[in-house]
Amino acid sequence: MIRARRRLHRSLFTVLVIVVPVLLATVILFRPTVPPFASISPALIRQGGFATSESTTPNRVGIDTREFEISARDDSDTGEIVLEIRPTKVILKPDLLVYWTQQAAPDDSLPPQAVLIGRLSGTARRALRLPKSAVDARTGSILIYSLAHHEIVARIALDEALAMSRRG
Repeated sequence: MIRARRRLHRSLFTVLVIVVPVLLATVILFRPTVPPFASISPALIRQGGFATSESTTPNRVGIDTREFEISARDDSDTGEIVLEIRPTKVILKPDLLVYWTQQAAPDDSLPPQAVLIGRLSGTARRALRLPKSAVDARTGSILIYSLAHHEIVARIALDEALAMSRRG
């Protein structure tokens, strides 16, 4: 029985010695070509808003509010406002957080009184409940803030979002 197994293994290994190199050479010859990094990198660098050798200052790419479908539901039973945000395309900014603030921020920094209401990622629809102070005031701004870049990338007035959802 051992002798029969040894013969079988010897013949299998002989076949493998011939088949594996031929298979490897075939795979290497017919693999798809990958474009060199240099041919695709300028477009990606411009799209990401990174500095290039031609520019002395980095390109800052903000997010246009048209890149979001925004609607606000006023739930009369509970008295809450639910803000629904869905990016229409994948946003190239990392760590997007959604804040509500009563007063508008004068620059790209996050105001200290801003209230975190949720986060955005991908193109998934997010339903975010606004804080009680936003429901009472019905004013203020929704800020979309990039935590990695420490900047506000989009601002939406709450009353504008409420008006848009009443129209649509």
